[in-house]
Amino acid sequence: MRIVCKKYHLIVIGFLTFLMSFNSYADSPLTAINFWSLSKEKLVIRTGKKGGKKKLNQKMINFLFDSKQSTFDKIALVNALGWEQESEIKNATIFIEALENFYSDKLNKNLKRDKREFDYDKEFYDVEKEYYNFDKESFLELPDREKILSASFELDWPFSLEKQIYLICQYLKVMDNLIEAPFSDSEIVWFFEPQDNECALFIMSLFRAQELFINSQFCDYLSVFQSQFSMENNCSFENEQIKEAVRLGNNYMYQNLAVNCERIYFEVGNSCALVEIIAKPSQLLWVVHYPVFVYGKLVVYDSSNAEIDAHEIDGDDYVELKLTNYSPGIYWIRLEDEKKNKYELKLKIEL
Repeated sequence: MRIVCKKYHLIVIGFLTFLMSFNSYADSPLTAINFWSLSKEKLVIRTGKKGGKKKLNQKMINFLFDSKQSTFDKIALVNALGWEQESEIKNATIFIEALENFYSDKLNKNLKRDKREFDYDKEFYDVEKEYYNFDKESFLELPDREKILSASFELDWPFSLEKQIYLICQYLKVMDNLIEAPFSDSEIVWFFEPQDNECALFIMSLFRAQELFINSQFCDYLSVFQSQFSMENNCSFENEQIKEAVRLGNNYMYQNLAVNCERIYFEVGNSCALVEIIAKPSQLLWVVHYPVFVYGKLVVYDSSNAEIDAHEIDGDDYVELKLTNYSPGIYWIRLEDEKKNKYELKLKIEL
């Protein structure tokens, strides 16, 4: 009897652990950063405002396959589709089926064209028809990436649309299955034009953050996520929507996830960095000033503007602040480099 009880006890613990992990995905980098709100497209905004996970419809599919729509608005639409625990909606499958239909429709048009041109030669037309059927069957058996490549060639899509479609397909797959998501193919970012490269880099970085979140390694990635977007350490994007999306991402990660990390970071001169950091007394704060400057000073002031801590910066990359030395409350961290340029950060320490 004791063995049976122990067995059921382990089953209950296992189920509760599984349930908790599922619930945690609802508050994770890919599911909680709602950058769809930055789009100006009505379709994206309407979709994002609806609750739960939404199913791709024909209007959305046409939008995603439209070469005139920007990469940002397309990834924003996928973001707006949302995520829902145990949802049976498989948008990636719907998307690939739409791709297959585009390809099939093109072949059928070609076949009708050949029928008109070679109606005098039924034998030749029959050979062409057999070839098209074989082509269609072979296409359906291809891996998704090769399907996209073949369809892009057959439909004469621009190279940029082909890469957009592949990125969207990857994003949809991830949102359909966060547990076994395909967190790969980050090399795709190098195929994009500068502005679209930023969109691809943003999505791939969210993939990476989600993967490490799932594996409980998020704190190792915290500063990388921020510095990955520090173009010359100033977050100088051509795409303003991506700049805002990165700020949303940084805000979510620092306010919701960083509180569980032993060490947190602030990058001086990065316009995507937070201007206010909320931390616990048990944490270490690294104020990273390299490569903006390596000589200067850092002073910490309390809410009464009284100086409570000071550090000379003499060739180091960062200043480490042990927050155990500070009482809960609001502080201002002010830095000045050797050229008298000033930088400021608000620090809020909470129990």
